[in-house]
Amino acid sequence: MAKKASEADVLDDICEAIRVEGEVSDTHAGMLDATFGQRIHKAFEALNENRIKKYVFHPSNRIVWIVVGKNRDYLVMPAIHYCSCDDFYYQFDHGHVCYHIIAQKLAEVTGRFDLFEDYDQLYDVLILEWKTPEERSPKRKAEKRKVLFKYFHPKIDRGKGQNHVNNVQAYFENVIITLLMVIMFFILILAFLYVIYGKKKP
Repeated sequence: MAKKASEADVLDDICEAIRVEGEVSDTHAGMLDATFGQRIHKAFEALNENRIKKYVFHPSNRIVWIVVGKNRDYLVMPAIHYCSCDDFYYQFDHGHVCYHIIAQKLAEVTGRFDLFEDYDQLYDVLILEWKTPEERSPKRKAEKRKVLFKYFHPKIDRGKGQNHVNNVQAYFENVIITLLMVIMFFILILAFLYVIYGKKKP
């Protein structure tokens, strides 16, 4: 008896067919619905709401996929069908694929995602945020992102997606200049103290 294909394998096969044909046909939609049920509807909802994000970090060219949820962002690793959501942790050993992975796979093959480009210096900061298991309210998440991207992401509109080129280098240059000014201040203080006390005759 032939072994039944896993959901991950079925998803990959359908996405490959979509890539070859260049569109999501009624046949593809029917196969997705038959395999994933309610999850495919949630995946299409995420696509329609532009909640799939692709981050490319330079110069390493590391790629990170994020699916934005209602209360937090979910880290997706498509090569190993991994997601940081609770559904993945409770169901992955049963061959279950969460809707975040489905949404990412469909977004990648159809090009329906927002693209962000960042320097590697920001990689650890963002990964730490994405891996944080605690739930965040939408207001708190929006405020945190506003602070985080204030200096790093001047927005550039490039057609279908949003491509953000950050200003990390300028930010760190400002930090270095500030540190140099602090060091110069202390040097002046030490020079002043030397003139006052260092030249006293015994």
